[in-house]
Amino acid sequence: MKNNKKAIELAKIGVAALVLIALMSLSTHLHYINKIEQQAIQVRLNNLKQDMKKVEFEQVMITNRLNEIDEVATSSTYQEPRETVDVTDYENNEFEALVESTWRIETGNGTSSLWTKQNNAGGIKDAHTGKYKVYETKEQGKHDLRILLSEYVKAYGYDLKSIRNRYCQCGPSDLKEFTQIYKEELNR
Repeated sequence: MKNNKKAIELAKIGVAALVLIALMSLSTHLHYINKIEQQAIQVRLNNLKQDMKKVEFEQVMITNRLNEIDEVATSSTYQEPRETVDVTDYENNEFEALVESTWRIETGNGTSSLWTKQNNAGGIKDAHTGKYKVYETKEQGKHDLRILLSEYVKAYGYDLKSIRNRYCQCGPSDLKEFTQIYKEELNR
């Protein structure tokens, strides 16, 4: 009996040792799995952070582009005609040079389809639709160009850089070409 008791005790110790070894093994295994999962989660988190940075960058780029479009739309979009145009502007050589220079550069010296088919003297857009305006006559198109430019002259004087920046934001090469055309028109 003593041997049976001792065998049972040893069996209990052996089973307890096996359970302890199994628990330790399981704990180590779980710890290892937990580490792998933590690493996988960290990799996913880093990827999400990079994606978020890309999205934020794209959001900034889109916002900037929308602001540029809004600036262009508000600066060169045609405003409804104001029937009061300062008649002295029509008699002013500088103003006439400004009108003709703008017409020449915007219509390709009168060759653009916007001018030949729509009588639009300067890429003038409808404030409501954002589409290029269509005029019944070339005189009406030029008249609205004069109105638009008279507003710019009131705001900037004859500062060609400011006028062109407001009109089209076309850059330095545009200003250089425009200034040359303007000087030609002044000397006519």
